[in-house]
Amino acid sequence: MKSAIFCFSIMDMAVKALAPSIGVLPALWARYTGQMLFVLLLVLPRLKHVLRTRYPTLQILRSILLMSATAFFSMGSV
Repeated sequence: MKSAIFCFSIMDMAVKALAPSIGVLPALWARYTGQMLFVLLLVLPRLKHVLRTRYPTLQILRSILLMSATAFFSMGSV
């Protein structure tokens, strides 16, 4: 739990530090690309099972809302 909180804090700090120089969207893009690659490596052995969902529309909506919330959070500190 402490490690997860530390990692989330570091990710937020990195986006807030990069946002003034490169912009919020590129900083968020870099964050989510790195996060996606890390998670992809973790779930690669069971990727077919993980990608199966009953509600793909809700999954996409959830992703969009998470990205929007993170963008607004980051823009609020610039």
